[in-house]
Amino acid sequence: LPCIAPGGLTMPNMNSARQFLSRHKDELEKVREQFGVEPEIAVAIVLVETGLGSFLGNEPAAESLAGMAACRDPEEMRPYLKGYAFNAATVAWLSKIMPQRADWAYNELKALLAYGQKHNLDVLAMPGSVYGAVGLCQFMPSNIEPYGVDATGKGWVDLFTAADALHSLANYLKEHGWKAELSAAGKHEIILH
Repeated sequence: LPCIAPGGLTMPNMNSARQFLSRHKDELEKVREQFGVEPEIAVAIVLVETGLGSFLGNEPAAESLAGMAACRDPEEMRPYLKGYAFNAATVAWLSKIMPQRADWAYNELKALLAYGQKHNLDVLAMPGSVYGAVGLCQFMPSNIEPYGVDATGKGWVDLFTAADALHSLANYLKEHGWKAELSAAGKHEIILH
């Protein structure tokens, strides 16, 4: 879920975005040159996703993913949703969607654990969204290996640093069809993807 700093596009949030642009202007210029992604676009996405890194999630990403992976049956949720009336249509929908979501979460958890093992990281402490997305740009773990960029040259992708997050975000957009000369509507479609 997109975070966008409390209050939405307020003047304080816009000022924070301008400061972020200024603080990371060299990195953002490299992103523009290499991937064709305008600095304002990259910063806007990071603002929406994590409030420029001010909110990376309340739970460890691994916990969120493990919880979803383990929950396949709507009846397992009842004790946690006291007072919520489950009607037949809701139960039917949940019965269909929960196994799919559990399988998806299991695959994302495996990707997160593999990433951590490969780079000797404590992914069990890594903060993430309610869906297990990580870093300033909120990558799903399965997207780190194919789209992540080690912009700092330290040997692994650290999505909690601005350099790696911005390059990874731009690489993701480029790999999904982003070109500097695309129309605004074309760029919008890729961002929504």
